[in-house]
Amino acid sequence: MSRVGPDLNPDKLRKLHVEEIANLIRPSGMHRIKSKTILNVLSALDDDALMNKEPSELRNILLGIPGIGPKTTDVFLLMHRGYPTFPIDTHIRRILIRLGIVSKNWRYDQIRDVVMKILPEDKYLNAHLLLIHHGRKYCKAIKPLCEECPIRKLCPRLV
Repeated sequence: MSRVGPDLNPDKLRKLHVEEIANLIRPSGMHRIKSKTILNVLSALDDDALMNKEPSELRNILLGIPGIGPKTTDVFLLMHRGYPTFPIDTHIRRILIRLGIVSKNWRYDQIRDVVMKILPEDKYLNAHLLLIHHGRKYCKAIKPLCEECPIRKLCPRLV
């Protein structure tokens, strides 16, 4: 950790070997894959691009980087750039399917587009975080806690 120090920046990361980055991020899980992705991002973008490029252009660039998918791109754009987009993760997808808002066979962008039409832009971040929490606490993949669910009256599974 001493090689990076408290003032982590892209230049310091670019000087590290992929295994050094993997060791730094080991607690995050999938550290070997993520370390390669970090280096892919750093080689594809200059230091100011992540914070200064126009969001739709940045989205296209990020999606072209190996290891970066639409969810990761949308999480970055929403949470760090304040760009109005709605990341769809496994919890959100599961909840929306169970509520009958989307179908199982829908693609990421179809689900994202529907949510973005339903919700006002200023609610995207809060709704994203609340849905993830709901999916982890109540609407679990295995053994959902339907009887404790605060929105059970809205769920077609229980009607």
